Amino acid sequence: HEIRCELNISPEAYPVVGILANLRDMKGHRDVIEALPNILQRWPATVFLFAGRDDSGGTIARHVQERGVSHAIRFLGYVEDTPRLLAAMDIFMLPSHWEGLPAAVVEAMHAGLPIITTNVGGIPELVRDGQEAVLISPGSPQAIVEAVNRLATDRTWARKLGEAAQWRAREEFSIESMVKNTEMIYQKLLEQSQQQSPRNAP
Repeated sequence: HEIRCELNISPEAYPVVGILANLRDMKGHRDVIEALPNILQRWPATVFLFAGRDDSGGTIARHVQERGVSHAIRFLGYVEDTPRLLAAMDIFMLPSHWEGLPAAVVEAMHAGLPIITTNVGGIPELVRDGQEAVLISPGSPQAIVEAVNRLATDRTWARKLGEAAQWRAREEFSIESMVKNTEMIYQKLLEQSQQQSPRNAP
């Protein structure tokens, strides 16, 4: 894991949990900060990666200092090479309070990572609870603690979730499958328009 060396993460670190989202309140970083003391009790070598632009004006970083958990969080800023960053993670997390259809979740699915995310917006259309991800309620540090504990403890189950997410991403959210679906729609429309056009009389 050379990417982990670059990020100054010790080989003993576990679990390494990553969030790909700009730092702003609705993305749920504060819930993670509140959850961290409890997570660290059980998993003292936990490292969280916060990858994204700071839209909070430094308030999230101050919150980290106040809670005394800065040793367990790396602020990475905006990251261009997300696939490489995903390879450094044991678990992907997106604890948003509201969302559309987040591309970051689809990226994590393609990477085959176990995912913890919230059951808001379009997320439940991407991943289903207990099948491709662990879905939690937004704004709940306690739910974050429990989800991290479950996935960090049961690595076999975590791997199965990641594999199921990767399979679903390839089937439903790959360029190929989207092209195929679009072609099918055009084909249907074409057939309908042919059926509706009057047959040429002999």
